Amino acid sequence: MTSTEITTHLEYDASDPHAPKTRTNVQQTFVHLVKGYIGPGCLSQPWAYTQLGIKYGVLATVILGYLTSMNSMMVLRHKVRYGAEIQGNPTYSDIGELAYGKWFKLYVVLSVCVQQLAICTVYFSFISDNIAAVAEEWDMPIVLQNQRFIMACVFPFVIALVYIKDLRRLAPITAIGTVFLFVAFGLLGVAAFENWDLDNEGVFSAPAEIQLSKVPLATCAIMYSYEGICLIFPIQSAMKEPEKFDKVFYAAMVCVCSIFAAFASFCVTAFGEINDGSITAYLMSNIDDYNWQFCILAANTFVSLCVLLTYPLQMFPAVEIISKIDWFGTKNLRRKDGLVALPTSDEEEMTTLNESEGIPSSVSDDSSDHSPLQEGIPTSSLSGNGHYGAIGNDDASCYTDSLRNRCSDECDSASMTMRSALVLLTFTIALSVPDVQELISLAGALSGSSVALIIPPLMELRFCTHREGKSYLSWAAIKCYLLVVVGLSYGAIGTIVAADEIIYDQ
Repeated sequence: MTSTEITTHLEYDASDPHAPKTRTNVQQTFVHLVKGYIGPGCLSQPWAYTQLGIKYGVLATVILGYLTSMNSMMVLRHKVRYGAEIQGNPTYSDIGELAYGKWFKLYVVLSVCVQQLAICTVYFSFISDNIAAVAEEWDMPIVLQNQRFIMACVFPFVIALVYIKDLRRLAPITAIGTVFLFVAFGLLGVAAFENWDLDNEGVFSAPAEIQLSKVPLATCAIMYSYEGICLIFPIQSAMKEPEKFDKVFYAAMVCVCSIFAAFASFCVTAFGEINDGSITAYLMSNIDDYNWQFCILAANTFVSLCVLLTYPLQMFPAVEIISKIDWFGTKNLRRKDGLVALPTSDEEEMTTLNESEGIPSSVSDDSSDHSPLQEGIPTSSLSGNGHYGAIGNDDASCYTDSLRNRCSDECDSASMTMRSALVLLTFTIALSVPDVQELISLAGALSGSSVALIIPPLMELRFCTHREGKSYLSWAAIKCYLLVVVGLSYGAIGTIVAADEIIYDQ
């Protein structure tokens, strides 16, 4: 796919005066990608490496990183090629509908939403797990050591953050979260260096015996770490220069994969076996065994702040998809109830009216002779005999602006309600299952496998056979079959094992 093709299909509408102001540059895009992938899931990787050993842990990280990156660009390529067939800015689910129809679109919507909401749910558990570890170490009141109470305290701050509605405004907060995360990495590095020789039994590299029952959980935890896959579409769409996205993406993924492998290997080598889904919570629980306790405490604090600031970015894909559904009757497309179509500019003409606005839905027998603009005038412009009088351009423009503002207010209200409901949903689930390690494994297996490993090759199979004329026995099709089998097997085994762990603990 050439840069020209990408620009042709994905460049924003230059006639929109607001578009350039909300677009991100290359540096902001890189930050969004790195920060979108490197979240609290990264801090669960030392536990996964403890179960697999460093050698197999690195191998699993590279393989899953390659598969998810390849599949992400596979779907993005179809968006570039066929996205012009979709009105508006195509989403992941829109490409799914283009491939298989509305039922497959529903499956994609559910998978993406479950994935992102699962990540956000883990964020609540992650914050509470780390703060509770600090409270326990400092012998704070017992209520402050309760994870559910901590989640309730964090809830209003999360609500405030998710009300930020575009990526450009979110960029400074995301950047601060990125800084906090890398500061935490630095502090953990100092603590690891200072405690490197404390283990007299030698440096840990692999468990004495790998438990097969832990392998699915460990690989699912690594899979969960690649939590930014659903951010690809909105981040790419928000770029000023989308033709540069592929290079930015590959650079970001190399950086992300290297950080994952280096960080997890470094932690298990320095601290030995990690038995908690959060490395910082584990270190806080065993802080008396280590030197430089201040670094461990500070790292825990910075990680908690980082997770809090990253929450709205992870919620963004789910919000984008759900907001396209006409839940509240405020959309300006596909209207079937007689409501006026909301214009996108003053020059566009209105076609239908809502009687509740005091505007007639029908006119006299010669109404067909009236222009669409005349049929869209308010009743104040009617003459005394009920016929349309003259209307000036200023009157039409004033009415159009008024209508657009009213509908915009309704959409904002609906958006705020939806965002609040999604945060409440993730909060409720986190209260029910506060164990970070189990939630991470279940999220990676249940939703991560569908979004990252199953849906992309299914789309690729459809497009390459029906749009590109390739045979079902071609190498491209066979590759898709293999990827789907791998994704289904991985998801099924991981989900069963993770669910069994949760039920057993309950």
